[in-house]
Amino acid sequence: MAETGGFPDTHTTSTYSTTTTQQTASPGVSCTIDKGYATSLPGIIRIVEIIIGFLYWTVVASFSYYGYIFAGYSWVIFVAVSAWVVTLILYILFLLALTKRVTIINWVLTELINNAADCLLHFIAAIIISVRAGQFTGASQHGKLVWGCLCGWTLVVLYGISTFFNVREFQAMGGVSTLRFPGQATTTTTTTTTTTHQVEQPPDSVDEKGQNPPPYPGGPFS
Repeated sequence: MAETGGFPDTHTTSTYSTTTTQQTASPGVSCTIDKGYATSLPGIIRIVEIIIGFLYWTVVASFSYYGYIFAGYSWVIFVAVSAWVVTLILYILFLLALTKRVTIINWVLTELINNAADCLLHFIAAIIISVRAGQFTGASQHGKLVWGCLCGWTLVVLYGISTFFNVREFQAMGGVSTLRFPGQATTTTTTTTTTTHQVEQPPDSVDEKGQNPPPYPGGPFS
């Protein structure tokens, strides 16, 4: 007679295995477009500076193609090309928000110095090309001189406006007091406030003789 309640002769064992795959993204530099800067007034002025600057140096560069080179031409073409390249680089850095990743550089002060320098350099170049346009009124390239003169003075005004916005932003950040020079010690003042709460406990109750009362009336110690 077969015993009941024992183990069966055969049994099936099922084994389940779980495989977890974890993917780690490789580190990289992600660029995002700063729409706030692109639609702001300083950003729009930057775009206008890039467009006018491109027209400016292409017109000035065409003088040498036609063999019309005047005194001070090298200075004008140098200012036109260098200022346009630096302006384009700064606009890309601010547009892609790369300036927020590199915090070791004071970008507001950097842009302020660049705009002020470009305004001054374009001012000198515009005076040179304006003088030449007034001297050679009957030259075949006089129309290009006038166009170059117009672009030059327009850039002076645009870079002057950009410098004004940079000065206001720099002052809003704290101005010169926020600058840190090499070797300058940084003083940090820490104020610690300690609050002590004192809890006054009521005195123990005593009897008229000044002794503690017995634990209970009629006890062995009463």
